[in-house]
Amino acid sequence: MLNQLVQVVAGAAPTLALLALLGAWVVGASSGAATLNTPNRNTTALRWGIALGTAAAITLALLRETTRLINRELVTFSSTSALILLEVLLLAFVWYRTTTANKPPTGISAGIMGAVAALIIFTTIPSVLLQLTGFFVPGQPVFTTATLGRIVGFLLGFALVVLTGMALIRAAENAPLKVITTALSVGIGVMLVSQGVTLTQVAVARTWLKLPTQVFKALIWAINQQGLVLLPLLLAVLLAPLWCWRANRAGARADASGDPKARLAKAAARRRLNAAKLGLFGVAAILFTVTAGAAIANHKPELSDPEPYDIVGTQAIVPLETVNDGHLHRFAYETTSGVTVRFIVVQKNAVAYGVGLDACEICGPTGYLERAGQIICRLCDVVMNIATIGFRGGCNPIPLEYTIVDGALVVDLADLEAAAPIFA
Repeated sequence: MLNQLVQVVAGAAPTLALLALLGAWVVGASSGAATLNTPNRNTTALRWGIALGTAAAITLALLRETTRLINRELVTFSSTSALILLEVLLLAFVWYRTTTANKPPTGISAGIMGAVAALIIFTTIPSVLLQLTGFFVPGQPVFTTATLGRIVGFLLGFALVVLTGMALIRAAENAPLKVITTALSVGIGVMLVSQGVTLTQVAVARTWLKLPTQVFKALIWAINQQGLVLLPLLLAVLLAPLWCWRANRAGARADASGDPKARLAKAAARRRLNAAKLGLFGVAAILFTVTAGAAIANHKPELSDPEPYDIVGTQAIVPLETVNDGHLHRFAYETTSGVTVRFIVVQKNAVAYGVGLDACEICGPTGYLERAGQIICRLCDVVMNIATIGFRGGCNPIPLEYTIVDGALVVDLADLEAAAPIFA
């Protein structure tokens, strides 16, 4: 559950942070104590943009999962290019609107606002939605504790970022437009840098662009730092709730007895103050999730110690009575070149065993562990279908030939020697 929660928050929080900044600006640019429900061109465009972007993201995720019609790199390049152009235009509009406060929003500017919201969702959320495909393991029961935990983690992650975004927008009521414009500019600037890295990465991968060695190394470094985008975005969204906290603290405590207008003003200040508190708590929860939560979720348990077995001539001999319990058993062999090769044995049924290297072709020699009766890849946390252990494919252990002789499982040492490069 925690691992799923971290993945959803890390994937969706940057998008929701920028959407919250857009919503806060729309509220701040409206007159009076406005909300997103205040009818004007910007609020309508933003709501439509979010709705259309969500529908497009769901459609793209379904197509990527069920068909081969989607070229992921081309879709990413084209949509990100359009998003960058629209974000630059949006920045120009919001600063123009901020410095000329009496100018009403135009249809073109509102359309840009909605298009940016739609493309932000379209370019980022499909990868989050595709996490749903890993909830169910072929050959395993649909309703398991692990599946329930993944679903709960997924829903909690989305609830955290959505509720935080809504609170941040509410906290922006009556905030100075320059404060919100500054926050939105920082957020869009951060996203522009990240999107520029993505575009360059696709262009290099498609051989549309060739970079000098030093520039290519810098690109690799920037790609590896993409996860840090969330921090400046969260710092930007903090501007509105911090201002709201300071501006409404006194009003929420004021004595409003006997004056209906004063009571209404006090209630509004208290509502905005509570929204600021919820927004600040949500941002803190997101930061905790992607830092401490990620560290806990990514902690890899140590592999169990190898069990003893016999070596007779050129064969490794494992008595069947030691592996006939249906649990994972790990063994180790030191090759003539000094490399320790690990292999595992799992009884699949009364007459069949799953025997393979303690490594797979995808995740390498990170090994497997047993948790709650399931065999799990230590690196990617994927649950193995025990019936398929001993066969190639996916994250299955690399198969290892064996024979059953006189009540023992026999593996040729030559096969273990040949596996040395995998563990070297």
